[in-house]
Amino acid sequence: SPYLSLIVLFIGSLSLSLALSITHAFEEKVFNNLQGINAHAIVFSYGTKLDAQATKNLLLARHSNIIQAITEQSMNNAIILHNNQQALIALRALEPTTEAQVTKLASKCLAPHSNQPLSEYLSGHNVIIGQALAKQLHLAVGDTLQLFIPHEGRSATRIRLSEKTVTIAAVFSIGLDDFDANTIFCAFPFFNEAFNVKSGVDTLLITFNDASKKTPLAQRIA
Repeated sequence: SPYLSLIVLFIGSLSLSLALSITHAFEEKVFNNLQGINAHAIVFSYGTKLDAQATKNLLLARHSNIIQAITEQSMNNAIILHNNQQALIALRALEPTTEAQVTKLASKCLAPHSNQPLSEYLSGHNVIIGQALAKQLHLAVGDTLQLFIPHEGRSATRIRLSEKTVTIAAVFSIGLDDFDANTIFCAFPFFNEAFNVKSGVDTLLITFNDASKKTPLAQRIA
């Protein structure tokens, strides 16, 4: 009947509206959580390292009126081992001073203190570990764990692992378990030593003076 069709249509519309509301709320939560970690724009080069200082100088020479700050990061995979438990993680190198000008990672650190300068945590073999990963491996600030760093072996089908011991200096959480359970931050000197990096970085992270216009500003520097 027409009335039954209207009722079915009404219920279907309500279901769709509810699903869209839930999806929107989830996307907003993800965006808000990542906003403190991600920059307004990211510069990277496929297959090669970036000359951080030269690229910074070029960007600032052309766009100093819109760029607020630039920092650098590099990333590679490593295997961690603790109490006979192991996991494949992303090891991210950062520069503590300029990182604080671009992202809010320091405010995401929960222990031992919140919102302390990253330079207080990241020196030598100290690292910052995600809260979900710390819980998974029963780790706390001050604990040590083993990192196994992959290197190319004598043949294309073999890899060689070098071992590094690191100390957990802080625990962070951005509220996304997939990120928190798979990420460890370290300083560049340790990263470059561990992976035998002679020079260059993987990415440059940029923040703009006017965050509300980040999309058109990012297109301008592309």
